[in-house]
Order: sequence, then C-alpha cells, then structure tokens
Amino acid sequence: SDLFPSHDTRHNPIRFNVYNASGGKIVETKVYNEKSDSWDSSLHVIDSSENFGEAVGKIVFMEMLKKG
Repeated sequence: SDLFPSHDTRHNPIRFNVYNASGGKIVETKVYNEKSDSWDSSLHVIDSSENFGEAVGKIVFMEMLKKG
C-alpha cells in the first residue's frame, strides 16, 4: 500500500519496491513522468555480495540524473 495517493507526486517522486531473489535483491523503481502522466519503471539487480545501502544510493543517484 502506498503512503500517498498515486496522483500526489509532490511528496513521493520516486517509489521503490524491493524483492528478495536468489543470490540478492531486485529493486524496482517507479518515477512519475509529468509529460506523459504515467509512471516509468526500472529494475535493478543487487548481488548479495554488494553493500545494499551503497547500491541503493547509486540507484537513487542514477534515477535522479535520468529525471533531470
């Protein structure tokens, strides 16, 4: 369940879902695209040998670069 309604993007511009996977985690990011009035999603794989916090930090950084 979302903390904010899907139409309220001012407070929640990037959403994350984390899934357990064999050998690591899968992080799904959803970024609201105002131009198309839709959510763009991406999947990121984090290997169990990686530092989870650092990997999520890199994902956030990359998503912010894409968002502009």
